[in-house]
Amino acid sequence: MRHPYIEKSQSWTMALRTLMGYPAYAPSFHTVAWCVSSPRNLIQIMDLACLARDSGRDVVHVAFELDADEPIAVSMAVHRDTGIEWMPNVLPYAANETAKIELLADRRRWHIGPRHVLTSAKLPPKASWESGIAIARRRWRQVAATMKSASAEGSMWVPDGGSYADAIPHEALRVAA
Repeated sequence: MRHPYIEKSQSWTMALRTLMGYPAYAPSFHTVAWCVSSPRNLIQIMDLACLARDSGRDVVHVAFELDADEPIAVSMAVHRDTGIEWMPNVLPYAANETAKIELLADRRRWHIGPRHVLTSAKLPPKASWESGIAIARRRWRQVAATMKSASAEGSMWVPDGGSYADAIPHEALRVAA
């Protein structure tokens, strides 16, 4: 039996992944980890940075409160020359109704680039932010509503305070339950 919180949060995460243009299957160069959890505190943020480091992937994190209908935040852990950079509270943005969703951070916008790599570029003009954020949120909400049966196959559960080496495949959790 699936838990409504898990089903809902996975649907929103898969919808974001789809709208950003990341393939639904694991590509040969699987470069981005998509994860969902409750909001993270400082220690848990460090755990997510370690997850990014240990897996060799950038991490897009969607945060949910247990009783929320929609995500309360999106954050990223991105590989940089000097280590992993945590970017809290990034904003979904779409330049128009058909554009792929990007994530606006403090200084850059992030999108899925060639070879499915999380890539940054200059921010769009500030004047278009409000409408672009509204478009992205509306489209994200619409797509999440159609993904009621998102599969967790291939997903991993990392226990609080655990590392990537401690990850347990979702399939093993389902069998144990």
